[in-house]
Amino acid sequence: MGFINVFVASEATISVENRQLVLSGEKRMTFPLEDINGIVLDNRQTRISVYALSEIASFGGVVYLCDEKHLPTTVVLPHSTYYRKRKAISAQVE
Repeated sequence: MGFINVFVASEATISVENRQLVLSGEKRMTFPLEDINGIVLDNRQTRISVYALSEIASFGGVVYLCDEKHLPTTVVLPHSTYYRKRKAISAQVE
């Protein structure tokens, strides 16, 4: 479980390289994916790839997307990082 919460308030590009989350904006910053607990994207000009979202979720991280009023509107949650939930969902689908 991660312990780092990342707040992105300025325009940035978010990607993943070598199991590291890379924020490229005013300055370049990297974070180990396994240490990330959550990310808040509070700038509508921020770009993030589907691959980055998928990798963040695979390590159990949560991504919050905010609107123009700086309020969270969407939450991207990991789906299969906890085996009991995955078992329950699989049983329900079957």
